[in-house]
Amino acid sequence: MKMKYFFLALLCFFLVPVTVGTASAQRRPAADRTRPKAPAVYPRVISVADGFQAELGGPSRIEFPRNATRAKKYPVVVFLPATGAEASMYYDLYQEVFSELPPFISIITPEAATEKDWSSQGFEAATYRYENRILADLERLKSQGVADTSRVIIFGFSMGGDIGWALVQRYPEVFSGAILGGTRTSWSEKGSIAKLKDSERKLFFVMGTDERADRLNGLNATLKALGQNGVEFRYERTPGAHVRPTPELFAEGISFLLE
Repeated sequence: MKMKYFFLALLCFFLVPVTVGTASAQRRPAADRTRPKAPAVYPRVISVADGFQAELGGPSRIEFPRNATRAKKYPVVVFLPATGAEASMYYDLYQEVFSELPPFISIITPEAATEKDWSSQGFEAATYRYENRILADLERLKSQGVADTSRVIIFGFSMGGDIGWALVQRYPEVFSGAILGGTRTSWSEKGSIAKLKDSERKLFFVMGTDERADRLNGLNATLKALGQNGVEFRYERTPGAHVRPTPELFAEGISFLLE
């Protein structure tokens, strides 16, 4: 008889923890399997798709103003390329008006854009390449103590204008303004227009009088949004179809953005 009670007690010893554990599991609230809302990411992360170039092949060229001194900090103008045209071409084209403008440091980005950059994946890869290169260039200039990094202007025409528009939206705390020619302003960054207003950024747009409808329609929609949100901008038309800003318009844009 004693042996019988001993085995019953031993059986209870092993069963009770299991029973308690099971009851505890039954009382635990069911896991919330609904996916949480993703936090707002600014700027949104770009993932370079397979088969697209993630880095530029060379460094940017940095040009300092004539007679520059380390006792002074200079604003920065970033020159972007167009499809089939390197940024150095625009730098050379506009040099004739540099003497009329406040002195600035020029970042002349490497490589021309290509037709491969026209697809959505290609354009994201191009934006990724140039933003990383430019941000690194600005960091280097900042460490040298020669750049006024509160005044950084982007210049871009055509594909360069499209990339410039993307960068101004993605980094309004970095780029104080932009001269953008022949751009359809297709890039959209969540909350960017309000951030441009809050950061007091200024924009200077140039478009040919006979530009393609898709570019005109895209820019007109952007100008409407900018105006509704109180972002300061200027819009100039120049004779022709897909034509780059003239040296005179470049000078007007720099003066407007630095005033």
